[in-house]
Amino acid sequence: MFWNQPTAGVVVGVALVVLLVLAVIEFVGRPTPPRSATQS
Repeated sequence: MFWNQPTAGVVVGVALVVLLVLAVIEFVGRPTPPRSATQS
């Protein structure tokens, strides 16, 4: 999996995967907003 000279596609793909993982972590770690009685 480790190349001496990875292609641009590999670099872009790894960067996108890392950003996706960070976005999921932020979304899951965010506390849920309290629901009021008027919203159902």
